[in-house]
Amino acid sequence: MMRQRLQQRLQQLEVAHARTRQKAEAIDNEASGERVRHRLKLFFYIRGVKPEGNESVMETWARALGVTLRDLRGMLLAGVDPICKYFTDTGLYDEIERRKAAGTWPSGSEEGRANVSA
Repeated sequence: MMRQRLQQRLQQLEVAHARTRQKAEAIDNEASGERVRHRLKLFFYIRGVKPEGNESVMETWARALGVTLRDLRGMLLAGVDPICKYFTDTGLYDEIERRKAAGTWPSGSEEGRANVSA
């Protein structure tokens, strides 16, 4: 009898734990999605690109990178960060690193963020 109650309690705890884990994963996924949206918005701003007509985010992203939609999908499937690749291929990443080392790169202050999020 006691063993049966213990078994039931363990099952209840496993169910409760699974629910908690699912909620935590959903929150993490939402936060991750928000970071991606913000990063894309910032990249589009930097590149001076806005969606045209009924263009999807993927199509806008490909246009901002100067690649085809097929190439963008290929990069994503291969685990390549297209934005990092763009900055590396164009030499911008090296320039940013040089400016950081020289102390002439903006620190990411609240003022700079306010101008970008508009």
